[in-house]
Amino acid sequence: MLGAGRRQMRLLAVGDVHGSLCALSELAKWVAATNVQLDAILCTGDIITLDNKDCPNHEQICACEGHMSNIVGMLEGICGRVFYLPGNHDAPTCFAADTTARPKLTNNSVCMHSISLQLAPQLVLVGLGGSIPARKGDDEIEWGAYPYKSDSDLRVALEKLPFPVVAATDAKATAAPTPIAAHIATAAPQDTSSTAANAPRLPLYAASTPLVDHIRPEDDILLLTHVGPFSSSTTVDQVSTPAIYSGSIALDDRIRSLNAHILLNVHGHTHNATGLCRVGQVNVLNPGPLMRGEFAIINLEKRVDLEHWRVCSIEMHTLVLP
Repeated sequence: MLGAGRRQMRLLAVGDVHGSLCALSELAKWVAATNVQLDAILCTGDIITLDNKDCPNHEQICACEGHMSNIVGMLEGICGRVFYLPGNHDAPTCFAADTTARPKLTNNSVCMHSISLQLAPQLVLVGLGGSIPARKGDDEIEWGAYPYKSDSDLRVALEKLPFPVVAATDAKATAAPTPIAAHIATAAPQDTSSTAANAPRLPLYAASTPLVDHIRPEDDILLLTHVGPFSSSTTVDQVSTPAIYSGSIALDDRIRSLNAHILLNVHGHTHNATGLCRVGQVNVLNPGPLMRGEFAIINLEKRVDLEHWRVCSIEMHTLVLP
């Protein structure tokens, strides 16, 4: 039996729902059947499928917000705490610089675009939605982008986030990589009665917790983005010939500069690149598109005898959709 010195947090990571009510319904059934205890849901964006290139009018945007509310509401029905990002296919109002001007999709969800909040003691969730142009072959733009017209625009957005200033000789930045035990699982009900699964839960802070405007050097960062880092295989669609590169060099640079200060980067956007990778010492996860039944369970742990949070395991799942 685990003592009081060990706490765990279990997160459900989904992305690229693209309005699939069927996938959400099957996910809810899976969670109920497995009796998995979740602390929160992370959604990487593209909740619906809106083409922002066509400059949708007010009526279309309101309809999109309503559709997003339904989707996020279904996620909230699975777990009461939902942290989501807008992707390039979501309502443009979710990117409003004034957070009070953004639509309130549900009572217990938080739009994480360009904000940071204290998820748990010494663990900060940082979010950045949207995408940059994806390229194929000789710099041919394959996928459109929103709201960034270039990677330079995304770099500016990253610079506005309250990341800690890290010295080149920072001991934490040169620490050994966080160990990960990742395995592929099916959608069949899983046994959650193990000792680790029943470790004491570490409560999340309340939804009313103030936003973080300064991340301390001792804080661990859980980075939630829609687009992923350029050098990660989770951002390269190799199903296409030639391959499509959708990752951000700016995000890649930021992750490498912060190094082990980032516990994990969870992103979506690239449907055909589900999986785990590493950029520098940082683990990168693309849980895959939920519209295809793909998602992940992330298990985090904080022990009093260790200075930082660590990733215990990441379980990749695929539902069989009707």
